[in-house]
Amino acid sequence: KGAVETEIGDRGLVTEATGYRLNRAYEMFNDDLVDEALASLPQSEQTRIRNGAASNALGLAIMDRRYDGGSNFRGRGLVQLTHRRNYQAVQNILESNGINIDLVGNPDLANDTRYALPIAMAYLQHAGLDDTAANNSSAKDLNNRINARANSTIANERWDNVVQALRDAGKDSE
Repeated sequence: KGAVETEIGDRGLVTEATGYRLNRAYEMFNDDLVDEALASLPQSEQTRIRNGAASNALGLAIMDRRYDGGSNFRGRGLVQLTHRRNYQAVQNILESNGINIDLVGNPDLANDTRYALPIAMAYLQHAGLDDTAANNSSAKDLNNRINARANSTIANERWDNVVQALRDAGKDSE
């Protein structure tokens, strides 16, 4: 619940947005990656972006370079499942539990209310978040299992959300 709060808050089942302004892209991603993505766009779009416009094309170009499987495998669902390899691993875990869906062939199923929770739980299993890990986890460990590229602010927010979820459930000792 704490991880979900960090990833989507109260926005519901969402797909990772692609609209970036250049300054935000540089904050979020490696400068060389942003420069390469920007250079791949038509000159007119580059000019628009350099003049301060938000651009879905820039976001998609960044994701196509950064994510395993490209922008088709951008973040979706309760835990913002990202990367083709993770979609495949989750599909395999679901299949081993009798839920047979083609998540790799249809990544939007991560936002389907019938599958969102099993997908999130399968991803947490894939990430190694079981009872033992939970008992021995730190903010950094939890962050790295969910999204190793997130900065310390997000790691602390994620940890605080997990702690608050435990408190709300009456599990203060945990």
